Amino acid sequence: MRRALLLAASAALLSTTPEPADAAGRRPYGGALTLPARDVSGVLDPHRASDPGQRLQASLAHCRLFRRAPGGAPVPELARDAGRWSGRTLTLTVRDGATFHSGAPITAADVARSLTRLGQPRVGAPLRAAFAAMAFEAVDPTTLRVTAPPGAPRDAVLHLLSRDEAAVLRDGRPGAGRGCGPYAPGASDARGLTLEAFAGHPLGRPFVDRVQLRLAPRPTDEVEAFVFGDLDLSLLTSPRYRKARRAAAGPRATVFAVMHPRHRGAEGRDLRRAIAKLAADARLQRHVDWRAEPASGPWPAALAPGDRAMAPPTAVPSLPSLTVAYPAGDAALEELGRALRDTLGPLAVTSSGVRTRAIGVPGLTRDGAVQARAPEWDLALVVHPWTATAPWEAALEAAEAFAIPGLTPAAAMTTSPAGKARDWARTVATDALLVPILHLALPLHARADLGLALPEAPTGLPELPDAFTPPAGR
Repeated sequence: MRRALLLAASAALLSTTPEPADAAGRRPYGGALTLPARDVSGVLDPHRASDPGQRLQASLAHCRLFRRAPGGAPVPELARDAGRWSGRTLTLTVRDGATFHSGAPITAADVARSLTRLGQPRVGAPLRAAFAAMAFEAVDPTTLRVTAPPGAPRDAVLHLLSRDEAAVLRDGRPGAGRGCGPYAPGASDARGLTLEAFAGHPLGRPFVDRVQLRLAPRPTDEVEAFVFGDLDLSLLTSPRYRKARRAAAGPRATVFAVMHPRHRGAEGRDLRRAIAKLAADARLQRHVDWRAEPASGPWPAALAPGDRAMAPPTAVPSLPSLTVAYPAGDAALEELGRALRDTLGPLAVTSSGVRTRAIGVPGLTRDGAVQARAPEWDLALVVHPWTATAPWEAALEAAEAFAIPGLTPAAAMTTSPAGKARDWARTVATDALLVPILHLALPLHARADLGLALPEAPTGLPELPDAFTPPAGR
C-alpha cells in the first residue's frame, strides 16, 4: 500500500537536469526517471485503476478530456476548451489532429465508448456509480455530448472527467497502441516497463524523455532498490532511511478499523464511539513514521462532506475479548495494530486474562475486511488512500470503497447547503461500521542527488503540468 501511495505524489515532480542537445540540434529534454511499481496494470487498463500507483500509470500512458492543475482545477487536455453547459448537458469538442499512440485519430465516439465503459460494474472504477449516472453521446466525429444527473453542477462533471481513470481508449477498449497519454509503452522485461515520451500528445512532448516503471512487488524490494540507487523516488517509513533523504508531503490517506458486521445495533454504535475516543486519546500517531493526526471523523478536514466529529459513547461496552487484525507482512500496520490492541484493553474483560490480541492476516485487504472474509477478528486495520479532491467526491468514494448504501451520485454532486450528501455523511459518522483511527499525509522521498523540486500540492495529489514542456531557458 505504501508503495502505491508514493506514486500518486510523484506525478508533479518530473523535471530533472536536462541532457545536452543531440547532433541534430534537438531541444534538450530531461532524461529518465525511475519509479517503483507493484505491477503495471494502470498502463494495461486505466479504467480498472484502483490505487494511486495504478492511477499515476494511467495518467502517464493515457489521456483524458481534462487534467488537473496543481490546485485541483480541471484544465483541457484532449478537449479543445471547457465546453458549453446548458441545463444538465455539457457539449465538448475534441482537439483537432489528436491521435492515439498507434497514429489513429481520436474521435468523439472513442471518448463516448471509453467513458461509458467506466460505469460498467465489471470494470471496478472507484466512482463507477457516478459514471453510470451520466450518458455520453458522440454527436459527430469531434463533438461529444455529456448528460449529467439532475441537480449535478457543471464543475462536478468536469471534476469527474479529469480523474486519472477517465482515460480515452481507441474504441473504448484497452490494448496495445490504444492509449494517447504523454508517454507510450515501450520495451518491457522481467524488471519492468519503459514509457517513452510521445511527441503527438495534445499538450506537446513531455519534458522527461522516459519513465521507467521498475517492478517492486514487496516493500523490501523497494527499500533495497532505493538504497542501492536503482530508484529515483520512494516512500520509506523507517527513520534509518528518512534522515538521509528529502521528503515532501504526498497524498492523503486514512487508517480505518473496519468493524465486523456482528457489531451492529445500538451496542455496536457505542463500541465504535468508545474505540474512536480511546484511539484519539492514545496519540497513536507516535507509532507511524509519517505525518498524522488523530481522526475525529471518517474524512480528513479538507474532504469532509458533512459533520466530522463522532459523538461520545452513551455507555462504555465490554466484550469477552477483542481481536485486531492487520495485513500480515505490513510492518507499519503491525506496529499500529499492536498499539491499538493495548489501547483498547479496557474494552475487553475475560476471566482467562487474555483480553485483547493483534493478529496478522495473510492477504487482508480493504475489500476483504468490508466483506468480513476473516470472521475471527473484531476490527481489521486497513489504509484507504483518498483520490478525491472535493468533499462530494470523497463521499462517493467512501460509499463505493466501503459498500455504504444510501448515497446517489446526484445527491453527492449537488451544491445545495442542505444537500443529501451532508445528511448521508452525518449518518456514516454515526452508524457505519468504520472507526477512523488516523488521517495521514504520506511523505515522498527522493534521491539526494536527483535535483528535484518537491512542491506540496494543495490536494495532496499532484498532477503532471510541469512535465509537458521544458522549463524556461532549456
